[in-house]
Amino acid sequence: MKSHKKKILKANKIDVSKANRKGLSQNLIDRLILNDNKINYIIKSIQEVIKLKDPTKKITSKWKRPNGMIINKYTVPIGVIGVIYESRPNVTSDVATLCFKSGNAVILRGGSEAIQTNKVISECFRKSLRKNNVNENSVQLIDNADR
Repeated sequence: MKSHKKKILKANKIDVSKANRKGLSQNLIDRLILNDNKINYIIKSIQEVIKLKDPTKKITSKWKRPNGMIINKYTVPIGVIGVIYESRPNVTSDVATLCFKSGNAVILRGGSEAIQTNKVISECFRKSLRKNNVNENSVQLIDNADR
């Protein structure tokens, strides 16, 4: 993310400009706007999730059956999670991070007002996954604004 700040801010400028031209409410535009501080906060959020313990393969309960068999109940990934959310670019990184940390793939569908910013943020995640020999398709973005 750090190395792509300029690219993210450039894409965000495009989204904000379109939102202004559409006459969207100031509240929505304020949620859409990214700046250095907000990107630093996104990076900090990612780093906090990285520090968390792996939530998978934890034994949540354990019991012994009358026949002597021991049963363990584990936490496991769900698989693929689909998330539809409004035009808050930080949600793209938050959801991608949390899903990856929990061993899940994710399909993201953000609001059309933030489509350019979401494309760049999701591509940052995909590049990072590729770089670390992880299937980049673990994070996918529906980059079509059509319903």
